[in-house]
Amino acid sequence: MVNKHCKNVFLEQIKVMTDLLLIVDVETTGLDPKEDEVIELGAILYSVKEACTLQQFSTLFPVTQNPAENINKISPQASQQLDSQGITPFILLTKNWIDQADYLVAHNAQFDRQWFGRNFLVQVNKPWLCTYDDFV
Repeated sequence: MVNKHCKNVFLEQIKVMTDLLLIVDVETTGLDPKEDEVIELGAILYSVKEACTLQQFSTLFPVTQNPAENINKISPQASQQLDSQGITPFILLTKNWIDQADYLVAHNAQFDRQWFGRNFLVQVNKPWLCTYDDFV
């Protein structure tokens, strides 16, 4: 059972500490960042002060194969319809949002964080919040 008072105090502290959160979700072709690739990125730029989503997107990235298709339900044929030029606006938008955000947020952030700085995703030098580990 979550203590509602503690949760409310934590949320109030976050409101004081930050304005913008970048919430991300990465889907990959496997678990190893050295061997596998990012196949999808979903991102939401969220205003804590206004308690609303400012912008959001989800995009596939081109890959030649997807051994994790039975898990992520993304066919490699779908992602092959894209070329790297077609995803350039999303790469630039992601970098812009990272620059604006005070924190990045992900469920199991340890997993998602390791994919940034590889493939198409830029390196992140911002603090992360994990909805799996940091929130009770």
